[in-house]
Amino acid sequence: MTKRAQQTAGITGPDDGHVAGTRIREQRATSVRSSTSRKESPLARYEHVQRQVVEARYLGDYKVYLEFNDGRKGVVDLSDELYGEEMTPLRDRNRFSQVYLDKGLATLAWHEGQDFAPEFLYERLKAMH
Repeated sequence: MTKRAQQTAGITGPDDGHVAGTRIREQRATSVRSSTSRKESPLARYEHVQRQVVEARYLGDYKVYLEFNDGRKGVVDLSDELYGEEMTPLRDRNRFSQVYLDKGLATLAWHEGQDFAPEFLYERLKAMH
């Protein structure tokens, strides 16, 4: 199940929010007040995510260059992760190549609704030399 689907369904795993290697964002503060304004502004959804993808570039095949909010960079090969009914369409390289950085989720996503949790991508990241 994708991160977006888990969030929509409200599914969490035992105790720590883990589901099949992914982590659901915690819902703590929903707004913040600026020091220069009395008006409260909603927090971006990704502000609750420990790991955030801040840059992504499609490299070819099923490989994507990623940079995370902690400065870690590298390449992730997702060729072995495209199983299950929801991910099957991404086995087509043309569809996979339409990957983009969803800034609301702070992770990779596709227009058909597929995505990967940032923590999942972080664990599979191969460091660049």
